[in-house]
Amino acid sequence: MNSQVIITRGNMEYLVQMDIERQPNAIVYHVRPHRHLWEQLPQAFDIIKPDHSDQPMYNEQGLTGLGKEIVGQIWEQLRLAEAQSAEIA
Repeated sequence: MNSQVIITRGNMEYLVQMDIERQPNAIVYHVRPHRHLWEQLPQAFDIIKPDHSDQPMYNEQGLTGLGKEIVGQIWEQLRLAEAQSAEIA
């Protein structure tokens, strides 16, 4: 399944695309950040949401301090979308 979120940095908005993969014990978000974010994030980056936790897991290698903030923004958007989906279901 494909999804996208918009994050804001300063006065700019960036579209972040991702493929979502359901695994036996987790959801994996294969993040493909906008090219203007490649200095802060790797071009291919995974955020893993284990079924047993509300907190995401990801490899911090290759992330700048700003990159970590961006991942936080991406996760917040994903978390909100997940909560809205649960309310609708």
